[in-house]
Amino acid sequence: MPDRKSSAAVAQLAAAADSFNWAEVEARAKQMRVDILRDPEYLDADQAKQVLRLLRRKRRFTEMQWVGDALAASGAAPDSVRRQLAQSLIDQGQAAAPRALLQALLDDPATSAEEIREATGLMGRIAKQLYMDAGDPKSKAQQRNLEEAISRYHAIYRKGGDVLWHGINVVALTRRARTDKVAVAGLPNENALAREILGAIAGKAEPSAWDHATAVEAHVAVGEWEEALDRANRFASDAGTDAFEIASLLRQLKEVWRIGTKRRREAALLAVLQGALLRKQGGSVAMAPFEAKNTLEAIHGKDGYESIGWLRDALDRAASVARVERGTNKNNEVGTGFLLKPAEAFKGQLVFVTNHHVISPGGQYPDSVAPEKAVIRFEIADRTFRVDKVLATSPPKELDFTIATLKAVPKTGFPPLPYSLTSLKSAKPKETRLYVIGHPLGGKLSVSLHDSHFLEQNGSYIHYRTPTEGGNSGSPVFDAAWDVVGLHHAGEKYSWKTTNEPANEGITLGAVLAAAKKQSKPK
Repeated sequence: MPDRKSSAAVAQLAAAADSFNWAEVEARAKQMRVDILRDPEYLDADQAKQVLRLLRRKRRFTEMQWVGDALAASGAAPDSVRRQLAQSLIDQGQAAAPRALLQALLDDPATSAEEIREATGLMGRIAKQLYMDAGDPKSKAQQRNLEEAISRYHAIYRKGGDVLWHGINVVALTRRARTDKVAVAGLPNENALAREILGAIAGKAEPSAWDHATAVEAHVAVGEWEEALDRANRFASDAGTDAFEIASLLRQLKEVWRIGTKRRREAALLAVLQGALLRKQGGSVAMAPFEAKNTLEAIHGKDGYESIGWLRDALDRAASVARVERGTNKNNEVGTGFLLKPAEAFKGQLVFVTNHHVISPGGQYPDSVAPEKAVIRFEIADRTFRVDKVLATSPPKELDFTIATLKAVPKTGFPPLPYSLTSLKSAKPKETRLYVIGHPLGGKLSVSLHDSHFLEQNGSYIHYRTPTEGGNSGSPVFDAAWDVVGLHHAGEKYSWKTTNEPANEGITLGAVLAAAKKQSKPK
């Protein structure tokens, strides 16, 4: 029976992982490792299984290794712990160490049939990954790895049972062997095997998340791209799907099937999964807007794919976000800004919003740029504009904004961002999410989604945990509907209510527009 301390530790780790608070996950996993080393019975078998499964599904393989290694070092770890320790090493790019762990399980006559099956599959995974990583079909060593991978997976599949993912690996690797012209004895007919697998899944009353993922590959194998896309969406929305499952399917499609973004049908399939992974993993997948634009256009007309619609909206918003540069000088990046068309001020004309400490009249604020020297660069459109006229401004110690018009902005291609003045009224600390699009460190346009919780509001100011860097100053802060709710203002702040919690700070858009409206009134 687990004691209260270990039960609380498991619950706290799960809560941190579910909220994408990776710093806390790391700290709690380190402490859990220490507690296990001090007391080998700190976690019971069920708790150990729960913790390792949680960390695997969130793709926290380093933390999974820490806990798994401590459990294994205790000398009383069950087979499943040693197997999951091997899994964590494989997913960190290792081969020799996990192979030794798995071989020990396979050689042990006491290992259960279930663990033999899982260990054999992972041995196949190691051989598969070595072949993919080498990228040399003519290498005899890598040909042997490919043959071993097919043999491992096929051996388990032939024994029967619910082992469809082993079967689909046989399909994928057989197709790869044929396209790479690697001679492997006894290859099955991969099309027939794919049809067999699809039939088995169709016969299930409630297919699992892994079944949906397997069906995606099977449909790809037989050239049924619309069916693959439909099944990918079902997989992405399945309650049993998390970051690990999505990333595994993405890796298989990209590495083994060599699916890319040049063909619309392939781009659409990848986009569904990449969008889902962004949401399940708290946004740690990097996809710059200019790289993703063509991918998302491939499915722009398809309704019903929530994860894609959500990601597409983010990329649409990114077209109206620009980097502020200091003329043509070297190291000229100053900050970020965005287009808005506020009904509350300036007679609804298109304006550019940024921080006062980014653009200030006369360049009076340190490291800011004067309006007449500022260059506004829209990365997606690859266009630059100059500031025409400053309409309103507020110094950093107040609301830290500058609102200006730009010269010669075309009527198309540069839409104002949608905004909400009421969204924050229903925001719940650590439940509501806020997102930032900007130019961190003056670099490429990026969407900041990782660890993205709203923390609190105090009058005109909001605090949130969304990660930012220098260069994000002046970025729009969005709610989950991708409506602007704030103006990013500063990092390295601390929560008002819990002074030890790091936070970023923004100004509510309502406060900015209210102050700007007063300045726009005739004197």
